[in-house]
Amino acid sequence: MKNQNKKELQLPERYLQLLTQLKTGKENSITVDKIISNTNGAFNRRDVFAIKHDLIMRYGYPIGSSREGEHKGFYLIKNDNELVDTVRPLQNEAQTMFNLSKKLIENYQNTDNGEENVG
Repeated sequence: MKNQNKKELQLPERYLQLLTQLKTGKENSITVDKIISNTNGAFNRRDVFAIKHDLIMRYGYPIGSSREGEHKGFYLIKNDNELVDTVRPLQNEAQTMFNLSKKLIENYQNTDNGEENVG
């Protein structure tokens, strides 16, 4: 990964603790429970997800995830297939949420309350 060492120098200690748990490739994925166990409970589930989010959004790390199959957990993406495997479920979930919000608005507008404020 380009400039990885430079980026790591800028990371908070807790972020480094989590990042060192992640290995390259889906076959080396690690579960949230294993991360918590490996760090002697220094993290809870919410910490892991929040730090993973920041590592992706703020620090530019390509962290993959898998919920299915033999290799469940988080890992550093190493190829296009792993990227697609990570992004596809996120895009499907976003589309599902968008469809749900549209349907809720439609349902609300079709009720007697459709023109009133909810409060």
